[in-house]
Amino acid sequence: MKIHPKSKDADLLEACLKKDPLGQKYLYQKYYSRMLNLCMRYAREKEEAVKMLNTAFFKILTSIDQYQGEGDLGAWIRRIVCNTAIDSLRTKARYQERFDSNVEIEGQVSNQALSNLGAEEILQKIQELEPTYRMVFCMHAIDGYKHQEIAERLNISIGTSKWYLSKAKVLLQQKILSDLKIQSA
Repeated sequence: MKIHPKSKDADLLEACLKKDPLGQKYLYQKYYSRMLNLCMRYAREKEEAVKMLNTAFFKILTSIDQYQGEGDLGAWIRRIVCNTAIDSLRTKARYQERFDSNVEIEGQVSNQALSNLGAEEILQKIQELEPTYRMVFCMHAIDGYKHQEIAERLNISIGTSKWYLSKAKVLLQQKILSDLKIQSA
């Protein structure tokens, strides 16, 4: 079998199972941009996202034999990348300075401000959040995790997960509104 950059997942999987470096390279290239975008939601900077992605692909390529063939290979890769990003942030959060617990939560979150921003601007605002807020927000609002799953994954209570999400939304709203005030001035 001859593989190339546009090979199907099944062919790339077969090559990776044989530890073929070219197959590994093509699999990495095929999923690089989509998975980097996923990591960018969790990371503060692109360098951090690339590090998360490379760690995830190391896990993928060294454990590709654990892929059962059930479901889409891309979905399996996405799950590993997502879990790696979450693990990276959780580990980092343990060693970083704790968040400012004196920030007041006020008012309702408005979706009107979000509708005036582009996707890149919203992503930038999400990246400005402290790691725990960013992680819970991304897991729930973007990646579709339920609070039960977030709680289990991060070893926190469901209530704490909901609190982090609520606070992240308020902080995002404050960041967006402050930027809108600066732009209109």
